[in-house]
Amino acid sequence: MEKSLSVRVQTNDPQSREVCCAVLARCAAPLTTSPARVDFGSLPPERLAEASQALRVTLATGQPQIAVERIETRQTSDAFVVRARPGLPSANFVSLLVGISPALERGEYSDQLELRLPGSTASIRVALHVQVSAGVSIIPSAVRLQKDERTGQFRPVRFLAIDRRHKPRLGRIRLAAGQRAVRIEDGGALGAERRRFRLVFDQEAGEWSDETLVQLVFDGDETRYAIKVTKPN
Repeated sequence: MEKSLSVRVQTNDPQSREVCCAVLARCAAPLTTSPARVDFGSLPPERLAEASQALRVTLATGQPQIAVERIETRQTSDAFVVRARPGLPSANFVSLLVGISPALERGEYSDQLELRLPGSTASIRVALHVQVSAGVSIIPSAVRLQKDERTGQFRPVRFLAIDRRHKPRLGRIRLAAGQRAVRIEDGGALGAERRRFRLVFDQEAGEWSDETLVQLVFDGDETRYAIKVTKPN
């Protein structure tokens, strides 16, 4: 916390009868953390149990050394797990490990981790966040087709597949059995976690219902991933 004010001082100096001074006061927090926010990003359910981030808690100057177990912690939900990080404490900082409950279902979770020294009323808060999502995402997951005015056919649509699992990685992408009036063009991998592709629609796609699911599979993974395709009015 920081506060400032101005002080006017009267003098007997004929050249400067009044002097204005600025006074600044700063009250340091008893604790600081690095990082200031713990964000796990987007994770699939199978990676929750192994996910963790270290949180370094530094004591303010003049604070006596303290065991990490004596740091008081408080949360409002059970989505995150906080425990002492193994290892010897340093003279002015301790380490915590922030993990995630493996029982979380898909969705977005946020919390505030409150840290406090024993016997102190002052505390600091660290924001916690994770998005639990499918291991493989197709972006976009739904599209509205547009017609090419010159040919009268639907225009191709580009997609990106993102794999948040450690393994197996996505293989080549192909259409599931039974798909008609559409073909897939694999654009290749973009690093270890992304693969681009596009769907090209034949003239027969005009006979589809207003909404159709196009189903895809990847080599080595027989899970079907669906894209909702809507025809224009």
